Amino acid sequence: MNEQARQQAAQRGEWRRLPLIESPRLRWGLAIGAVVYLLLALASVEVNWARVAEGSARAVNFWAPLCSPILSAATTILSRACWKA
Repeated sequence: MNEQARQQAAQRGEWRRLPLIESPRLRWGLAIGAVVYLLLALASVEVNWARVAEGSARAVNFWAPLCSPILSAATTILSRACWKA
């Protein structure tokens, strides 16, 4: 899109930010290259799935108390707020 077309689109309220990399070929090439690099990097990592399963069970045990609601504190705060109002 040239500068004049961008100005007209902006006046109509259809403004778009300029791309960081102007060339579509270079943009797509970098994106595809990054995906290929990540796939190759992840494929080269050896994973011990038994340890992952053991660790996930421990992670659930660790995070469960942090995710459960503390209802006693919430009811105390709400009751104090209601009595003051």
